Amino acid sequence: LPRYLQFTIGLLLLASAVARPAAADVPLDFTLFPTLVNVQQGDMFTIDAILSNPIINSGSYDVASLFLTSPGLVLGSDLVDDPTNFFLNFAPTYAPGDTTSGALEDFQVSNTAPVGFYTVGIEVRDPGGSALAQSSFNVNVTPGASGTPEFGSATSLGGFLTAVGGVLWLRQRKGKVIASDA
Repeated sequence: LPRYLQFTIGLLLLASAVARPAAADVPLDFTLFPTLVNVQQGDMFTIDAILSNPIINSGSYDVASLFLTSPGLVLGSDLVDDPTNFFLNFAPTYAPGDTTSGALEDFQVSNTAPVGFYTVGIEVRDPGGSALAQSSFNVNVTPGASGTPEFGSATSLGGFLTAVGGVLWLRQRKGKVIASDA
């Protein structure tokens, strides 16, 4: 290429790099961990988070609340959340470059929650209710400990048979003592 074209192309590239329109603010960065929680019915667990406002944003964000979504689990009965940690550990305003990490929410899985694999979404919202950031984690709910024996396992069946054998032995022994006294 002739030198004047190289110079012109170079100037055009430089001008396009410098004269880019300002990028729109990006949402807050919001990361939840752990991303997979294995729990039994009746268990409690805590979700931690990192929430930050990228340095490239031009303004601050006011953070007011959390909003939960979960297809398959009835929030408030199958999965009950306690957002106290959010209000204790996370700042109400995030200026560009601000970051907070820590316990976000405590959860209680009910004893009657359906067994299965579920995705729980959490949105961070501003005072007007608009979503500022969203993330999700997975919950694998397994059957909880039960007060009644499950006869499908060899241990439970062995315990049951031992108890029945003990009762029969005592009844037989009691019968012999009564017969010898008479």
